[in-house]
Amino acid sequence: MIIKSMRLSARKELLARVRQKYLDSSWMDKGKILDGFVAATGYDQKHAIQLMNSTAEPEKPKERLASQKYDEQTRQALYSVWYLSQWTNLGNDK
Repeated sequence: MIIKSMRLSARKELLARVRQKYLDSSWMDKGKILDGFVAATGYDQKHAIQLMNSTAEPEKPKERLASQKYDEQTRQALYSVWYLSQWTNLGNDK
């Protein structure tokens, strides 16, 4: 039997709905809730426990701006060296 996995948005919605019920439940009920959540999402049980016990959404990584390693004059010099090296190595492909 092939089980299709849920979309990420559906898994997040299910987690949001079930998390508070899980946190408020007794130890025995937590096992039942967790079993249903694992069956529905396909998550590993340990990962599901971590998701249920976390209270905040994970932070998205900040986009980093590419830093300039070389100034324009140095880049032009490197380009010139690279361009000239292409012409000098044409006959050395052995």
